[in-house]
This record gives sequence, C-alpha cells and structure tokens, in this order.
Amino acid sequence: MAKRYFSVESARKFAEQFDVNILDNQGETYKDAAKGIHNLIRFIGTKPESN
Repeated sequence: MAKRYFSVESARKFAEQFDVNILDNQGETYKDAAKGIHNLIRFIGTKPESN
C-alpha cells in the first residue's frame, strides 16, 4: 500500500475537485496520539452534484 503525505496547502490543491467541508491539520488517531503526533491532515469533502 502506498502512502501519500500532504500539507494543508497540497491537500487543497488535491481537493479542488471536491466541495470541501473540513480541511485542516487537526486530525488525530489514537495510534498516532500515543506516539505524540497530533497534527495529521484532516479532509472531509463531497463530490459536487453533476447537473
């Protein structure tokens, strides 16, 4: 499995085709929090409806 790492700026570019609901660096998982990592990129978006 390939992983891809984003900054908020590069995620915005990637997400241009979506309606962005949330895009910030406030993401966290319990596994990462246990390692002291608390600023994962968080993205929630939806595809725009086609007309």
